[in-house]
Amino acid sequence: MHRHAAVIGRPIDHSLSPQLHRAAYAHLGLPIDYGRQDLAPEELDGFLAACRDGYVGLSVTMPHKQAAAAAATSRSARVRLLGAANTLVWGHPDHGHQGLGDTVRGNGNGAAHQADEVGPWAHNTDVEGIVGALRFAGLRPLTGAETVGVVGNGGTASAAVLAASVLKAGRIDLFVRSAERAAPLVALARECGMQAQVRGLDELAAAAPGLAAVVCTLPPRAADPLAEQLASAHRDGHVPAAADGTVRGDAAGLPPLLDAAYDPWPSAIAGAWQDAGGAVVSGVEMLLYQAVEQVRLFAAAAVAQGAEPALRERVERADWAEVTDVMARAVGLPPRH
Repeated sequence: MHRHAAVIGRPIDHSLSPQLHRAAYAHLGLPIDYGRQDLAPEELDGFLAACRDGYVGLSVTMPHKQAAAAAATSRSARVRLLGAANTLVWGHPDHGHQGLGDTVRGNGNGAAHQADEVGPWAHNTDVEGIVGALRFAGLRPLTGAETVGVVGNGGTASAAVLAASVLKAGRIDLFVRSAERAAPLVALARECGMQAQVRGLDELAAAAPGLAAVVCTLPPRAADPLAEQLASAHRDGHVPAAADGTVRGDAAGLPPLLDAAYDPWPSAIAGAWQDAGGAVVSGVEMLLYQAVEQVRLFAAAAVAQGAEPALRERVERADWAEVTDVMARAVGLPPRH
């Protein structure tokens, strides 16, 4: 029985989600057709109503993440924290599903979602995306004493704060233009059991060597002035480079950087970061790892909706490291193993 899934947003033509998902379902042998749907905000509710029959899930991008969270009939603890969903799932079988960050340190808010027979369950896999990308960049396990830097204060910044909690950071440094607008991120960090400090954008270059990792969530080219400051600090000897000239995060004076923007790539800040000896990954890596978790959820939903035994067995025996590698290659990323 064929099922459907799609990515929704506006604009949507640039999305890499179809390449990622289609590669995974072809590798797994799952009869899931994955498309894309350009939707205006006022069209979301009608489209969701039409998805009740035959759909296993939706990947949700801007401008629909907050509206999708509100429209869902049930939500993960993570979505309740973030107020945004990048994933909607129909009929997921695990009523107690808890992904990374659903049990949050410091607040006990790890309640499972309640399944609904008709409406979708809302989740947010951006956390897996950020965690996976930073680990691929060479981030070592944290002990609770380290600080993670987050640049920007939008929706991706909220996911980055939660990802830092999952990684066991003890503190968040928020590099923002407006301290007032960063107040919700400070509250989120504290709810996740971390300390938080608000700093100016122009403090990043000097502070970076003391951070365990940095996630830049600014729009494309918005971080270009930071790149100039970083390059200047490196020239002046204020940012130590890797002793052996490599870009490994554990060898450099700079920690791993995830720049959530990926067009153009390399971005100015990514280039300056690498020149100073730091490891860098783009937002495509984040997209990869959040999509892997979506594929897991959609595959489980397809099985729960009455798949034949052979399909169920394929899902249960899936090698997810292999699936991740297939998906990475589909969008031109380096092999995973």
